[in-house]
Amino acid sequence: MLGSAHDAEDLVQETMLKAYMAFGTFEAGTNLRAWLLRILLNNYINHYRKARRQPLPYPIEELTDERLAQITARRAATAGLHSAEDQWLSSLPDHDIQTAIRALPEQFRRVLYYRDVEGLAHREIAALMNTPCGTVVSRLHRGRKQLRGLLDESDRADAHLTE
Repeated sequence: MLGSAHDAEDLVQETMLKAYMAFGTFEAGTNLRAWLLRILLNNYINHYRKARRQPLPYPIEELTDERLAQITARRAATAGLHSAEDQWLSSLPDHDIQTAIRALPEQFRRVLYYRDVEGLAHREIAALMNTPCGTVVSRLHRGRKQLRGLLDESDRADAHLTE
């Protein structure tokens, strides 16, 4: 998500520090992994927002035409940051699957991503999304059902084109 192993290590270290400092707020019996993932996700979002607001500082003496071109290219690359979900969708080899998943409502798409890609348990997803576990199960079922329907429609459309 950050594009650098060092930045990822810093994010994990900051997450663990915040978790340690806030351990008194952790409720016994809840999912520790989901709690830590929520802290990590919030840290990432804060880091991303802060980085977008702050200009990159450069000494004016070192600002050459070549350096200015590098800065512009880097800024263009960071403006195109995508979520892990978007990166995963873009990496899918089948365009029909990409299109079908993107057509799902956000709530279903997120639950499908967390469950089928990240492998999180229903309770962990519920904690991440701040929803009841039953809602997660329902969204997962409905999302998969809608995805099957969209893929069936795509298959039928392809069959008509080949006839």
